[in-house]
Formats: sequence, C-alpha cells, structure tokens
Amino acid sequence: MSDEKSDSPRGRLLSILRNISGSKVLGGIHNDLKTGGPTACTDRLRAITGKTPALWGGDFLFDGRMEMRWEMIFEAERQWRAGAVVNLMWHASPPNLGHSCAWEGGVLSRLSDKEWADLLAEDGFLHGVWRERMDSLLPYLVYLRDRGVAALWRPFHEMNQGKFWWGGRPGPTGSAALFRWMHDYFTREKGLKSLVWTWDVQDLRRDWAGYAPGSEFFDLMALDVYGSGFSDSWYREMLMVAGDKLVGIGEVAKMSRSQVLARQSRYCLVMGWSDLVFSENSETELIEFFNNSRILSRENMPIWQGDPDNAQFVP
Repeated sequence: MSDEKSDSPRGRLLSILRNISGSKVLGGIHNDLKTGGPTACTDRLRAITGKTPALWGGDFLFDGRMEMRWEMIFEAERQWRAGAVVNLMWHASPPNLGHSCAWEGGVLSRLSDKEWADLLAEDGFLHGVWRERMDSLLPYLVYLRDRGVAALWRPFHEMNQGKFWWGGRPGPTGSAALFRWMHDYFTREKGLKSLVWTWDVQDLRRDWAGYAPGSEFFDLMALDVYGSGFSDSWYREMLMVAGDKLVGIGEVAKMSRSQVLARQSRYCLVMGWSDLVFSENSETELIEFFNNSRILSRENMPIWQGDPDNAQFVP
C-alpha cells in the first residue's frame, strides 16, 4: 500500500511505528463500552501501574446504539490529542441480520456458501446490505479524518477464526476478499486515507497465508495470542508471512514477559484485551510489564506535531 506524505497524520503514525520497531513497543489496552466507559480499562491500568497506555482501543460493536459510537469516537480524538495511538475495530453484525444483533447467533454465526457468494457479488442483495453497513461507519471515520486523527483500523479480526461470520474462509474468494473490498471502498471510493490497515489472525493454526489479503492491502499484521503464540517459532512464522510489513500483538490476555519482548523485537505494539488483562495478570505482573524499558506509555510518547523521522521519546 502506498503511503501518504510523511507530514500527514497517517504518514506520521506509520513513521512512529517503523521507528520504534526493533527497540520499543506501544503498550495498550482495549476499552469495551459494554462493560464500562471509553476509558474504563485505560484508567484502571493507570491506577495500578502508574502508566497511561500509549495505545488506546475502541470498538464500533454490534449493538447499534449510535450514542455509544460517538462516545467512543470523541474519546479517540481526545486520546490522539494527548499523544496516544488509536486502535479501532468492529464486531460487526452479519449482513443477513440487522444493524444490531446478539453475540451468539449474530457475531458468532456463519453465512452459507450461497450467502457468502451473494455478499461478494456486485449485484448481490447482501452485497448491497453490507455496502450500506460500511456506509454507516463513514460519519465517524470522516470525523476523525477531518480533525487530523489517524487510526489503526483492524476490521475482520482473527480472520482464521471460523466462529466469526466473516472468518474461517481461506483462499482468494474467502475472508480476505471481504477485507480487500472494504479497503478499496474506504480508501478509493470514500477517500479515507487516514487509516493504517491492520490484518489480524489468531494463534489457532499456522494457516495465515491462506487468509492474506495481499501486501498492498495492509500496513501491519497483528497476531491475537490466546494460546502458545508468544513462542519463538510462532514469531518466526509471523515474520515470514508479514514480510517487510509492521507486526504487532492485536489482542492478548496474559501479557508476555520482558525477555520475550527482547527476543521478538519487531513487535511494535501489544494490545491487552479489556477485562481479561486484570483477570489473567496479577497487579505485580502488570506493573512489571508496563514499566518495562521497552514499553512505551503515553507519558513518553512524542508529540504528533513533531517531525516523525526525528521523534524524541521521553526516557
């Protein structure tokens, strides 16, 4: 994917991520509006560790309540202004249901092969539904773009996870095709050039290559670690698939140890998953992780208005 000019918000964000890869890692946490406000997990982590996460995560969700989405977007802008990197995702309702759906039987469901073909066909009924569904996000993403906020955009996460309606379909007309369509629709048709595209898989099987959308369609490859994904062999496999792209940990419950981060040095970000961070790690472990010299907190992030190629991180 071609980059924007280095003085654009997207260009600055990419430069920061490339500059820290190999030496520093953005430490972050996802904030789930279903279980708290847009900073509930960030605030709780800061109270424990004394550090404000440098990576703030939010979700458009499947609930459909518009006020929740605007609350999340306004907080994304505030986080960016304060120096954080913004990570956005979407647990989307499937196109064969309404804007709102349940978790079981909704987000966790599967389209039939006939429905999937209809979704991808330009004259398909579900194709039109999903186009409208994507359009429903435009006011929020355009709001951020017009205010100079770049964001990591992580759609269709855990693509090799067949429990999600969008996942578990390898090959050129599978899950990756949906990712490519969204990428082209947002960037080419709608002019959303402020997004850094994250292609995300899980440490279920090393089948990631079958889900790769193509190097021109993503900027960063992220791995969700809920099993053995922090082992060195998984890391080497990820680098082989990612090539020269940025790599990161898209979700994790049990935070890695400092020696792992030192060995697996190309990771530029680690996103703890919401409440699981507090149930799967002791306070001592969280203090150790977020005070590690490799982990960047918001307190030692460079200002966005500076020269990204010469950004100075506060010690």
